[in-house]
Order: sequence, then structure tokens, then C-alpha cells
Amino acid sequence: MHKGQVVVGSIGGAMFASFLTTAQMYYSTPAASRSESIFRLMVASAISCAVCVCIWLYLHFISDRKPEGTVTQSFNSPITQNASPTINNSPTFNNSPTFNPVFAPQIVIPPSAQPMPPVPVSRPNKPKHNVVFLGAAFVKIRYSGPGYSERNKGMQSFSEADPNSDGDMIGLVARFRNEAVYGREVAPVRGVRAQLKLYDKNDQEIGTGFSAALWMGQADDAFDLIPNGSGGSVLVCWGDQTKADVSWKIRNEVGLIRDKDLSLDEYPKWVVVTIMDSNHQPLLEPVVLGITRIVGLLTVTTRR
Repeated sequence: MHKGQVVVGSIGGAMFASFLTTAQMYYSTPAASRSESIFRLMVASAISCAVCVCIWLYLHFISDRKPEGTVTQSFNSPITQNASPTINNSPTFNNSPTFNPVFAPQIVIPPSAQPMPPVPVSRPNKPKHNVVFLGAAFVKIRYSGPGYSERNKGMQSFSEADPNSDGDMIGLVARFRNEAVYGREVAPVRGVRAQLKLYDKNDQEIGTGFSAALWMGQADDAFDLIPNGSGGSVLVCWGDQTKADVSWKIRNEVGLIRDKDLSLDEYPKWVVVTIMDSNHQPLLEPVVLGITRIVGLLTVTTRR
């Protein structure tokens, strides 16, 4: 018997005894003097007894039922197990011609889309200049600028004279040209300036350099080298057979061109000529000119 059934049965028995006692007390008393509280106690005892009976029946008929296959084992009984299970290790294969194998569906994962590389844009090659150094020489020159006056400042210029002329003014010129090339576009170079560095017989630099030397036949401080056009000649220094002057141009604070001159007791021993574009970038390697005197006459050699 379940432990709960014993407890519920004991309580039910007590309630039944209480019911019998209160019923005897109630019905043994004359009807006129019967107490209502005893009646209520009798009814409560009867209800409690009925509830206990219901609980006891539930525990007896329902709780004690065990599902099919449940193993009932006492605490002291040994465990019994069937140690001989039947295992079928001989699977049966159907080799009849009507066998149709079933395969798992094949999943095809498409390759990830690769971004298309950008189409290269063909850009035309930027034309380059073809400025070359033609050589240097002492030549006869003449003054070709306007008369010397306050209003003509900055307009000084020199030009090459006839070699057979009677003048005794000579000048050292370095010649450059932007050569055309067959089958290739050559870019013009505009606003070309010439920088000079002069060194004396002791290889000491004269001054601090001259940033805008004169171009022959040009009053401006710059020259345009057009492909297959006329070349430009930089006037390095000028004078007679003994003494020399150096001329160059500057721009004042308002951008006006002014002429500058420096007189030398003798010609420099050597000169470095660098021509630059309007962005102050050299167009060629610097040209080095050596000045010597042979049998009393000035000559120039290129040490480039």
C-alpha cells in the first residue's frame, strides 16, 4: 500500500468518527434544543470524510497503475538483464536489374562575380622639346637698342654684326635651337631664360650669378624656342680684346624690366651657361665654356 494511502485513510477514519459522534449528539438531542453549530460540524465532518475517501481511491486505483514496459524493482532485488540481443549483421541487397539508385541533389555554387578591370584609357604622349646646344664663338656685335635715356631703361639689346665690319666690339655667344624631328611632334618652349656663372683665373666665382642674360636681338629677358624656328644666342659677355662687360636684365618690384651691367678687368677663365623654362626647370645640362687667348686672340672651347 502507498504511504499516502495510509495517511489519507487515517485522516478519513478520523473524519468518519467525528461525523458519527456529531450525528449521535445531534440526533440524541430533542429537536427543540438541537444546536446549529453541532449540525454544521457534522456536515463538515461528512464532507471531509468524503474528500478523504476520494483521495484514497485515487491513490489506490490511479497512482499505483504503471505504464506498460515499466520495470518494477525493489531495493533488494538483483538487476536482471537479457544479455543475448539479436543483431542482424547481414544486410540484404537488392541486385535486381530494376534497381534505381537515388542520389542526393547536386548543388552547384556559381563562382563569385569578379569585378571587371577598368578599360585602360589610351592617352596621347605629351610632346617634348628637343632643345640642343649648337656651339659657342666670339663674334662681332653691335648695339641695336634704342638710345640711352631714362625712358628706354630695360630696352638694351645687341645684335650680331658683319664679320668684315670695322667695329671692334666683340661678344661671346652660346647658341641654342629647338630642333624638329621627323615623324614626332616637338613641343615649343616659351619664356626661356639663361643663367650665367662666371669664374676668374683663380677659379673663383665672379659675383653671385646672373639670372637673366641677354638674348641677341632681344630686348626682353626671355626667348621663345620654336621647333625648327630660328635659334637663340645668349650673350655671355662682350667688350674688346682686353676688357669685358657682362649685361643682364632684372625685374623691379612692379615687374618692369631693367638693364644691369658689370665691367670686368679681364675676361673670365670659364663660364657656366644654363637655360631654363618658365618654371625655372633646366632644359639641358649646363654648358661649360673655357676662355683662352691664343696668339693674342680670344678663343672659346666647350668643356660640356
